[in-house]
Amino acid sequence: MNYTPIPQCVLIGDSLTQYGDNRNGFVQLLRERFQGRLQFVNLGISGLNSAQILEFAQSAEFAAALPKNVNFCVICAGANDAATGGIQALPLAQFLRNCQEIADIMSKICTDITFVAPPPVEGREGRDAARTASYALASRQLTGVKWVDLRENWTENAMLADGIHLNDCGNALMARVLSSVIGEVEFWRRHWSEWE
Repeated sequence: MNYTPIPQCVLIGDSLTQYGDNRNGFVQLLRERFQGRLQFVNLGISGLNSAQILEFAQSAEFAAALPKNVNFCVICAGANDAATGGIQALPLAQFLRNCQEIADIMSKICTDITFVAPPPVEGREGRDAARTASYALASRQLTGVKWVDLRENWTENAMLADGIHLNDCGNALMARVLSSVIGEVEFWRRHWSEWE
């Protein structure tokens, strides 16, 4: 008997990605929305900048964690790169090079890749709203990816838990936006009435 491979979506990135698995996180909301149609593998790691995400994407650990059939990939990067100082901060040009390399690696795994620009920051020490916005807008030049910027539907002072990480409203927005980017996915399993 032939079986249809289960569609998979891999997410890679920083804490915005990792925390998507929290209660009411966007990954949990996507799992609920696409239940029985698409499985999500969250490989986000809190604190990483784009250089570290790139290093992870090139690692044996990453390769071992990937499912066999990846249909969609979501990359979230830039929130840490755009920091105003410290070890996470990277120059804009390096951030863009790293993100393009990450996208190129993911293009060998799947053809449907979405890059989520770093969302706005609000009142967080070591972060600057204008600097973060410049990284977000510059990421639009990445090639081979669909580009998503939450700013288009952002409600100021309503989307963040701590000035940088998404709260329930921010996660709901991220889930809605990614749902529309992913689009409709057919059920991979047969209906119960078809089983012998």
